[in-house]
Amino acid sequence: VIAVHTDFLFIVAEIGAAFAGFASLVAAVSRRQDQSLEKSQLDFGKLQNAVVLSLVAVAFALFPSLVERQGVDPAIAWRGSAAVFSIVFGSYTALGMRRYLPSYGKAGHPVPLTLRVNVFAAGISVIVLALCAAGALPTSSYLLALTALLYMAGVAFLRFFVSIGQSSGAA
Repeated sequence: VIAVHTDFLFIVAEIGAAFAGFASLVAAVSRRQDQSLEKSQLDFGKLQNAVVLSLVAVAFALFPSLVERQGVDPAIAWRGSAAVFSIVFGSYTALGMRRYLPSYGKAGHPVPLTLRVNVFAAGISVIVLALCAAGALPTSSYLLALTALLYMAGVAFLRFFVSIGQSSGAA
């Protein structure tokens, strides 16, 4: 088990919370009534993705430390956290693909490259987390997957922000 610098985990949690909060603020300020239903659904999906990914990043940045503070052996805490993270992240990714990818086809839009890259990164992260949970990879792999998740939350936030800007004619 590596000695994890807890400041890194708290920084990830703070950045994730900032993404979630700012995305929600932008959504509230820029709400438009004259959008088509399909555009509104895509924007809502982008907002939901940004907020959920950000909050999952916050949760799993704090989860291992909270488990350790309950007196659990650090190796078990990190491996257990990796297992739970893998299940939650994998489930969210699979459900998101099933729910949102078809909406691009209905709206006549191609699936963006950034979304494709995020789905690929999520798949790799889930595999890495599962191997970390099984003890086949070091616990530092958890931090790599967490960093990938934070990157994905940032991309989701930027996609939402750009979409809102295009809706209002600002971009």
